[in-house]
Parts: sequence; structure tokens; C-alpha cells
Amino acid sequence: MPIKMDINYRLEATIEALHQETELYIKQSLKLDVVSSQKTLETLETIEMRDMTVIIVLNGAIGFSIAFSFGRDLSAEILRIESAAYGLVIKESEYVKYIQAAIAEMVNVIIGRSCTLLQEEGRLINITTPMVIEKSGKLHRPKDASFSQLTIKTNYGEFDVNCIAPSIIFDKNSANDLQGDR
Repeated sequence: MPIKMDINYRLEATIEALHQETELYIKQSLKLDVVSSQKTLETLETIEMRDMTVIIVLNGAIGFSIAFSFGRDLSAEILRIESAAYGLVIKESEYVKYIQAAIAEMVNVIIGRSCTLLQEEGRLINITTPMVIEKSGKLHRPKDASFSQLTIKTNYGEFDVNCIAPSIIFDKNSANDLQGDR
């Protein structure tokens, strides 16, 4: 039986969980300082992708994509920290592959923890395998999509956590009128 769903609340809860878990991971797991963070929840036309971007798709009551985009210096520092923790010695020929693996694993952990918080609230969310895009550039907003962004600045550089979702769920009036099955 269809019931009213507060899709907007679910998106806001998901974004808040992602922001919370991202900052916790940076501070506790990587032991990096968060110098500042800035949320942009208005509709953006483009997302500036940095040197390395990890994309994961979340599927549940609503489906949307999360793109974590890292600068070169921060990516290198994440790899340095993670490889030191495990005593890894990385050959120069495998450096880029290991950076990709380190940031993909970081994003996977953050999103997994965020989804666990939401599942505890009764929301089932499935996540895809992380995809890594190497190269900076722009991601242009599709016609019926909206972007939101969290930019976190550390002492080793900035990175962005971008949410890409159907526009209707960013519109509180339209989102509350959606029908769905639980």
C-alpha cells in the first residue's frame, strides 16, 4: 500500500551522516586536522572534479550518487598514512594504483559507516563498488538532477563530498508529495 514518504528527510539524513562520518574518518582514522568545512546545498550547475574522484551509487528508497573528489597532495598523504599503518613499501611503478586503492577504500568505509547509521534508523541502503576517475574536470548537472557539496579543508589540501540526486528530492514541497512503498 503506497504511503507518504518524506524523501527530503531521508536525503538530509543521508547527507548529514556522510558529513559526520567523513569528518570523523579524517580526524580519527587519518589523524588529520579539519581546518574548515563548508556545505553548499543549493543547486549547483557543475561540480569541479579534482585530480582523483571516487564515485559510489546508493540505492534504497531513493537512489543517488556520491562523488568524493581529492587533490593530488591530499591523496598522496592519505596513501602515506595508510601505507605506514600497514608497513607497506610501494614501488614507484605502482604508486597511482595504490593511491586509487587507498582513497577508494576510505570512501567505501565512510559510506559503509554512514549507511549503517541510516539502517539503524530502519532504512535499507545498498552501495555499489567504488569507481575511481583519474583527472580533474567538470561534471555538468543533468537536466533533472541536483548537486550538493561539502568541501573539507585539511592541512594537506581540500576535498569535496558531492551528492548527485534527482532534483525533486531537493525541493521540499515536491519531495513531500511523492508516493512510495515501504
